[in-house]
Amino acid sequence: MSVNENNCQLLEKVIPEVLFTVSSSGVTISSPRLMTARFVEFDLAGKCKSCKGENVDIDFIVTPKDVTLYCNRLKSEKVVMFDHIYEIPQQCIFRVKSRGKNFNIVHKEPTGMKKIL
Repeated sequence: MSVNENNCQLLEKVIPEVLFTVSSSGVTISSPRLMTARFVEFDLAGKCKSCKGENVDIDFIVTPKDVTLYCNRLKSEKVVMFDHIYEIPQQCIFRVKSRGKNFNIVHKEPTGMKKIL
C-alpha cells in the first residue's frame, strides 16, 4: 500500500487528526477517534524550575492505534490509546521525512499470537 500526501481521504483513514490544547497544568488531547478528550497532566506544572520560562515544547507521534507525547514538562513519554482503531494492511511501510532525512518505518502485526476467547 502506498499513501501519497495528496490522497487526503486515505491518509485520514490511516492517521487520524489530533488536536492538542495546552494549559499551565497539562495537555488535552482530542480526536474523532477518542470518545472523550484525554488530559495528560504535566509532571512539572507552571513555570520551568530552572529557567523560569513558560514555554512548552511538544513532540508527538500519531499512529493508527495511539498518540505518543514527548514534552519538556513530562518525565517520560505518555501514550494515549484511541478508542476507535481502524485496521491497516499487515505489511505497510511508512516513509517519514524529517530534517532532510528519510526514515522507513515498517508496520508489522505480531504473528504467532494466540487469540483468547
